[in-house]
Amino acid sequence: MRSSYTCLVLVFSLMVSAVPLAANAQEDKRTQQPSESPSGIANWRSVIEAARPAVVVIQTDKEQGSGFLIKSDGTIATNAHVIAGASAIEVKLATGEIYRRVYILASDETEDIALLRIEAADVPTLTLGNSNAVREGDNVVLVGAPLGLEETISTGIVSAVRVIPERGVRVIQTTAAASPGSSGGPLLNSKGEVVGLISFSMVQGQNLNFAIPINYVRGKLDSLVLSAGARVVDSTGKIPGGTDANAPKRSGIILAGLSGPGTPEGSFEFIFVQLLDFLSGKRVDMMNQTASFKPSTTEITSLNYYLEKLPASGASGLLYMTIERPRNYKYTLQVQCFDVTGKLLWDEKESEDGWSETGATNGVLDKIEKKLLPHIGSAGLPLKQDSPGETKSKIPNP
Repeated sequence: MRSSYTCLVLVFSLMVSAVPLAANAQEDKRTQQPSESPSGIANWRSVIEAARPAVVVIQTDKEQGSGFLIKSDGTIATNAHVIAGASAIEVKLATGEIYRRVYILASDETEDIALLRIEAADVPTLTLGNSNAVREGDNVVLVGAPLGLEETISTGIVSAVRVIPERGVRVIQTTAAASPGSSGGPLLNSKGEVVGLISFSMVQGQNLNFAIPINYVRGKLDSLVLSAGARVVDSTGKIPGGTDANAPKRSGIILAGLSGPGTPEGSFEFIFVQLLDFLSGKRVDMMNQTASFKPSTTEITSLNYYLEKLPASGASGLLYMTIERPRNYKYTLQVQCFDVTGKLLWDEKESEDGWSETGATNGVLDKIEKKLLPHIGSAGLPLKQDSPGETKSKIPNP
């Protein structure tokens, strides 16, 4: 890597290469020596016991790693490199159940995130936190299956929050011990919330482990549907020609955006996720794309790019947000809504000064959300359908 990482080698392989799960892995549950922490390992017990049922082992025909359940319908978060090149995948739950038919809903090599789904229901899940709130010195715990030793835990602190220049991705550096097989495991805060997805280590250093912030995962969640675009893999190595013909088709609004001059990347991510959460909470039918969560000045986030792709995307329209902060704590947020033909339906814009980044971003969000409320349920912000041909007409209370 360049900059401070020039002499170090990144290893995106906290996995076991072509090694089956240890026969006695379930019986031989070991706890790694915890890092020094004011709270001590005893105070982590409630967090660990609550998290373990939702942590899974992912075994492919090439590698083995970890993952965790984020939705009760069987949706799992892990690393893209855990399933890279796999033609057979098995997911083992903490109960010992093994699922051999796995849907690959999304795989992003740049952010090293993969979202999978197994055919399960009412499974235990982990709560996703806000990685933007992570600070150096925070106590954290990692749960995973290094070397096939299931439900292994290690504690530590957040050492730093960095951005990898070559990839433009933020990472959380932690002292929580990780080993081959830990990839995809959850990094939890003291509240038991997932703040990161353990991803890689550096080989020329000790206890240099890195996690992908969980907000990158949260930004993808609303795009998750079992559609013709989902690839299905099972443990026999067979790749079915498609998913169930009755699976729901893509629909809804794409949320995309551009971060203007002076806007910190973290502020763009925060506003993006908060706006997405607000609209989803009001039952607006949302459909997102990975690229829409990467603020830049490149073509991939330009308005013309999305308008050109809109007819073939399956979406019913586009919400395009632009954020500018030309000087400290002065934010301007503009949201434009286009139908599938590219026609501008409406345009809302608000500005806010604040004494801090948090105050300014929350202030401009509050203002723009109030302006969006009248549009919900009308042209541009359709509500989710409960059943074919039936749409909720009542807008939820603010």
